[in-house]
Amino acid sequence: MSLQVWVTESGVASPGESAKDRRNLLRDMHRLDYYRTHLGSLCAAVTKDSTNLAAYFAWSLLDAFEFSDGYKARYGIVHVDRTSQQLQRYPKLSAYWLSHHFFRYAPDSVACLEIRSCRASRSTMLPVR
Repeated sequence: MSLQVWVTESGVASPGESAKDRRNLLRDMHRLDYYRTHLGSLCAAVTKDSTNLAAYFAWSLLDAFEFSDGYKARYGIVHVDRTSQQLQRYPKLSAYWLSHHFFRYAPDSVACLEIRSCRASRSTMLPVR
């Protein structure tokens, strides 16, 4: 039996994200491309090399305080609006992509994303309504 591999922190901060307005901040293509590339490599390791991948954790769910950068670096797939009294949360495009990649769920409002999974050799397109 091969050893289990656990990826416990996989994520990237998008350059200049904290200076963007909410609309552009939520379109985090840099982060989405990161996850697409890295998960594609993990899928290849699992399917081609029989890597025993037991767990994968995206870093991080929320934009949070980072010790070296404070609140400037944003790693989260969910934006936290620190200017709102309720700390309103908004899923970024990468959150929807990851949701579809792992669970085959994403709202119809996120349209025309090409998604590949480990188990399917063909691409699926989210419906446009």
